[in-house]
Amino acid sequence: GHRALLCCFQFFSGNGKEFFYGVMELKSLYTSRLCLRKLCRADLSRLVEIADGDAIQRWLPDWQDSAHWIVDWFSGKILPQYDRDDPLSDGICWGIETRDGERLIGQIGLGRFDSLGEPKAGIFFFLEEACCGQGFTSEAVQAVTEYGLSHYGYSEIIATVQPGNIASKRVLEKCGYEKQFLFEMRDSGQNQPLPFEYFVYRDPPGHTEIRIETERLILREFTHSDLDALVKITEGQH
Repeated sequence: GHRALLCCFQFFSGNGKEFFYGVMELKSLYTSRLCLRKLCRADLSRLVEIADGDAIQRWLPDWQDSAHWIVDWFSGKILPQYDRDDPLSDGICWGIETRDGERLIGQIGLGRFDSLGEPKAGIFFFLEEACCGQGFTSEAVQAVTEYGLSHYGYSEIIATVQPGNIASKRVLEKCGYEKQFLFEMRDSGQNQPLPFEYFVYRDPPGHTEIRIETERLILREFTHSDLDALVKITEGQH
């Protein structure tokens, strides 16, 4: 059956998910249109260019004047993240790159959120304004959320968004995050506490999705929404 086949795959792989992520040393994640990869020094000027957009400056004021500090940020914070691979300690960042044009269009990551007490893994992201509204952010958020649950073993991932940031809230809701409550905190780059909405994505209890990704393929469990496509595929083979 379906589960037996997947169990055989895990047996021959050595350890299903760990096999895949062990091979992918760069922690690259792929969606249909994106490659999420390690940031490198050559990306820094491009990140500064992206972060200079009005929307990012509005919602992420800590990225103001990034040209003055980004080299130190990369050397002192980003590079060590890749060695330790522990979002709750150091965070972890990926560059968001289109697979067709090989163009960096933003960044996404997981980091430590402890403003309300117990440390939680929180997702953060920003995208070039010209690329917004095309579903890229949702693809990246979904990929990193799934990676956080499977690779790091988190049972939930949180996100915090200012109430006026409608676009980011829509992305989170589309990816299955649910709003919990409104609270106040002082985020980096802000001089005083501001209201934020607290979102949570929870892994469904009793179920761990088995998902294997390569550069061009995704091997995953069937879902009910796949049935129509499966019928069309099988009909085409008769």
